[in-house]
Amino acid sequence: MSSPSVSRPVSAGGRRRTAVLAGIGAALVVGALAGCSAISASMTDAWSITYRVSLDGADTEALAAAEVADGEKRGESSRMITVSGEELRVSSPGEWSRDAIVNAGDRAAVVATPGAQSAATCEILIDGSRSLQKTTGNPGEAVTCEVDTPAFEKK
Repeated sequence: MSSPSVSRPVSAGGRRRTAVLAGIGAALVVGALAGCSAISASMTDAWSITYRVSLDGADTEALAAAEVADGEKRGESSRMITVSGEELRVSSPGEWSRDAIVNAGDRAAVVATPGAQSAATCEILIDGSRSLQKTTGNPGEAVTCEVDTPAFEKK
């Protein structure tokens, strides 16, 4: 024969322990979900983009102003970042460049303003070699290159 079911009262300590265990379980689930989104973001298809600006004229030591689209790290949506200070100086005679990370399908963009006595040509390159867009502006005026990056080919 089976023994009769006996109901036992739950103490206040038992209720607290149950509440604490439930809270820990909820925190573990939320943490696991957050971890999954971080892993997912780090696995997003992204391009290595090089923004290149060539200067032609008398003012070729630095850009007057520049902005670039950059995700800063893989999986982060790109946003326009203002370049300032020493980062505006050319790396080689008459040529300025900056590398960025842009998710596949997101917009890559550079806006560069040369000195008053120079014209600027901007170019957007994927993986440092494949040109997506190239544009030349007028002396002293900002030049803009922008393009949606291609999706990765599915194999």
